[in-house]
Order: sequence, then C-alpha cells, then structure tokens
Amino acid sequence: IRSIGGVVKSGFSQGGSTITQQLIKNLTGENQATFARKYKEIKNALKLEQHFDKDEILEAYLNTIYLDMGCYGVKTGAEYYFGKDVSELTLMESAILASITQKPRKNNPMINYDENRNRAVYCLDTMLSEGMISQEEYDEAISEEVVFKGVHSNTSEKDDEAEVSATT
Repeated sequence: IRSIGGVVKSGFSQGGSTITQQLIKNLTGENQATFARKYKEIKNALKLEQHFDKDEILEAYLNTIYLDMGCYGVKTGAEYYFGKDVSELTLMESAILASITQKPRKNNPMINYDENRNRAVYCLDTMLSEGMISQEEYDEAISEEVVFKGVHSNTSEKDDEAEVSATT
C-alpha cells in the first residue's frame, strides 16, 4: 500500500520500494517506470515473502545489489573497493558500501568521495541514534583512514582507478 501511495503521490521520481521489491527488480532487470511494472513487482514481492523469511530476502538482495565498477553484491564490492572479504570490513567500510546503492555512479566513493562520505556519515549517525552502535564505535568509524584498492580478486593488477587513501 505504501508503494502504491508513493507512486500516486510522486510518480516514479522517488523511491518507495521495499527491499523485497528491489530484489525482484534486480532479479528481473525490469526497471521501466510504469504502473504495470510496479504492480507486477508488488505482486511478485508478496509471493516471495510467502516463501522466504526476511533474512533470506535481505541476503539475496545484498548478493544482487549493484555497487558500480561492475560489482554486483557486497562480496564483490568489498573485494573491489577494499581488497577484503566482506567479513573483514570495518564499520566505516560497510557504511561506504551501503552508501553506494541508491545511485551507484554518483555515490561511488572512488569517483565522488565527498558525496559518499556524507551518505556514510548519515548512515552511521542513524545507527548511533537507533542504538545499533555505541558512541565509541561511531567515533572510531568516523576517524578511520579508509584505503580504496580498486582491485578485483581474480586479478593482481589494479584497475585504472588508483589506490586512494582518504582520511574520514
């Protein structure tokens, strides 16, 4: 109902999709701004939620999101941007990846660091205010020096993006 209300109120100019709807869009590749597509997406999302729990849906979503530079999923994003396995990411690195998702090219931290940084700090601010992280964890994340690698795990050569170090 919220999704339909959002489309009626603002057309297709704003988000409003649930994680499940975004997963459906990622899996089907359909992204045209039509009421028919949105209706089908909602219908398929409801079906998906009947067969899978929220954790399974979130995991599938995280494995399909586009993070620019040819990276699909957080595992590939962690390897490309930081040269790490996703389980080794710091809190700030995780916030940086999360901040790419809305507009991958615009929010790519190696191309537009300031835009990504603003979104990552907002993410951390929200996590702090919601009690998901402590003040100490927040302070550590904010002061972290982030190093971007720009390397795919299946190659030993850096892409055309240089290794970048940024003090956050």
